[in-house]
Amino acid sequence: MGSGKDARATVTRPHAAKRCKLAQGSKYSSPIGGGAARAPWRLSVLLALSLAACAPVPASQESAQTAASEALRFDVTSASTARATTTAPEPLAPYEGADWPRYLYALELPRERDYVIVSYLPPAVAVDLRSPEAMRRTLTDGLTDPLGVVAAKTKLGHSIVAWQCGAAQGVTSFTGEDDGQALKMILSGWGVVPVLSTFEDGHLYTEAGFNPRHDRAMRSGKGVVTAVEVSRARCEGLRDALRRFLTHPDVPARNFGLLLDPARFEGAGCLSFAWFISGAAGVIGDMAPLYRRVVEVRAGQIGRGSALAASVVPWQPPGGLPEHRLSLASLLMSDWDEGPVADRLSLPDGEIFLAAMIAMRAGVAPADDWRPTRVLAAADPNVVRATTAAQRYAAGFAVRRIADPEGVAALVLERR
Repeated sequence: MGSGKDARATVTRPHAAKRCKLAQGSKYSSPIGGGAARAPWRLSVLLALSLAACAPVPASQESAQTAASEALRFDVTSASTARATTTAPEPLAPYEGADWPRYLYALELPRERDYVIVSYLPPAVAVDLRSPEAMRRTLTDGLTDPLGVVAAKTKLGHSIVAWQCGAAQGVTSFTGEDDGQALKMILSGWGVVPVLSTFEDGHLYTEAGFNPRHDRAMRSGKGVVTAVEVSRARCEGLRDALRRFLTHPDVPARNFGLLLDPARFEGAGCLSFAWFISGAAGVIGDMAPLYRRVVEVRAGQIGRGSALAASVVPWQPPGGLPEHRLSLASLLMSDWDEGPVADRLSLPDGEIFLAAMIAMRAGVAPADDWRPTRVLAAADPNVVRATTAAQRYAAGFAVRRIADPEGVAALVLERR
């Protein structure tokens, strides 16, 4: 496959007859109200998982796809054992052994070049981490705008990394908390503790187990996709980082959580894992420190509930957990900006990351592109720092172009 459909120039602006106009739809509409009493579970799920910005394949997924994903999920424990034998399997085989998702083929990237592709499906409701009370309002918006959540098809968002390194084409993403452990914890009185806890059922999705729903969303232009040309050495750096993560003796691929550092092989969250392996190739995720925000956790947001699955390691602030339960009503109705600060944590901020990826498209994306309207707070100092760095990074490439402008509308950065 070649790039004949895309004109080569320092800046190429596609003249598409048809473009995706998602920003005008219900995906980011204002709250419609009236849902709070009818759907408390929706708010609970958003509370437990929205910070992770990663959506596992839902239980209602087609049985055939679920079975394939389970069958091809890489067993890191088995891999660690296999390393002791002389016939150890290639750890990357499950992530490179099938076909790419269709949306990646639609980019028609030249096969003689190497690329790292970072894709992000933003959450239906922007996750505002600028203050504790802003986060509470985010959860309320998620509850009162159910139509926007349904329209987005990805209420929590999802980050995906793919690569083309010579003959190897692969893709993966990271997830966990598959059995509703967080929801059970919230309903039993743990407050925001599940958001910061570690779930020991983490796993990576394989190439053959890629979620068809995510592929459809990407092909219809609902994601932000950036393909970066890299040298073969840098591309192999990504593959090596993934290989080390999968085979490390501490088995980090079993640990899913916001506070885990994949570079230290502790585990990862959905976003931090994508930044780790893309950063190993020197692209996008290399700016990961700019995509984080210090968040204050107030004492009034923390409880100690009863239900705790064996696969959960609960987060604890420096002063320990309280002895009392925190009811869902008390958690949601309190002012999160009030009360003593229990801890200050540096967390991945998907909204900063999203703004940076969108900023790189300036000057080549069409004027009616919906993505810039999705940026939560363009004037926020954290966002400004990240978008400035991203634009400087993109400007260093000889070619910036939009591939598949009527579908995926991916930004492609090329060295020549």
